[in-house]
Amino acid sequence: MKTKYERLSKKEKQEVIKKFKEKKYDLYKKFRNMVILCNIGITYSLIAFFYDLLVKKIIFYYIIDIIILIFSLCVLLKVNKIKKDILNDFILKK
Repeated sequence: MKTKYERLSKKEKQEVIKKFKEKKYDLYKKFRNMVILCNIGITYSLIAFFYDLLVKKIIFYYIIDIIILIFSLCVLLKVNKIKKDILNDFILKK
């Protein structure tokens, strides 16, 4: 079932996010920082994985790269879900 936030148009979503930034900037900043860290983790793990392929490292390094990639993807998905839930609650309380 779609939430109220998911049913909004693109322009309405932007307005809600703008109002959310004004009222709860600290929380918005934390979400943004988590997304940036997840993207850095994904990029790092992919670069390290290809570097390990070129240098032909042992399997241990591949496993570490894959663990970092999976962890970063899981955290990114969870942060986006939490953000949508909080924005939906914000809309409902308005």
